This record gives sequence, C-alpha cells and structure tokens, in this order.
Amino acid sequence: MIFDYQSPTDFKFAGAFVGIDAWVIGHRTASGWLSDVTSNETINALTDYGLRVRLEGDTVTLVVDGVTKLSHTFADSLVDGALGVGTDNA
Repeated sequence: MIFDYQSPTDFKFAGAFVGIDAWVIGHRTASGWLSDVTSNETINALTDYGLRVRLEGDTVTLVVDGVTKLSHTFADSLVDGALGVGTDNA
C-alpha cells in the first residue's frame, strides 16, 4: 500500500516483502526503497492476505488479517499526498 505519494521517488509504503518473509513499513527516495520497521514472519506467495493501513497524524499502522503487525511514527504528516496500491518486481 502506498501513502503520502508525492512523486515516483518520494512516498511511503506498508505491506509484505515476500522475498525476505517480512511485513514492512518504509519510504521511497531517489536512493531506493528504505525500510523503517520490519517484522519477520513467514509470508506465503499466492496467498490472499487482508491488509489495512491506518494513518493517524504522523503514525501508520499495518494490520494483516485483523492483527496489528507494525506501527511506525514518521517525522512529518502522512496525509499530504495521494494513496494507492503498487508493487515492485511482482
């Protein structure tokens, strides 16, 4: 899930990183994809997960199948940009 989208190299994200079996909250810069917080857990490819991203002020929470997996507080507002869904190498 992509949030606070400002440009192709300036946004925040939350979701699954199947290749390393981790739930991730992070941000994208010109330097690349940066993870701010991760939670290692087996994530199965070709499995449906119910993801919800909750934005409250400067804090984002990732909820998967009704269970809170991660929460992270950013230094700036999370609601200045657009929201959307995206993938990388999928």
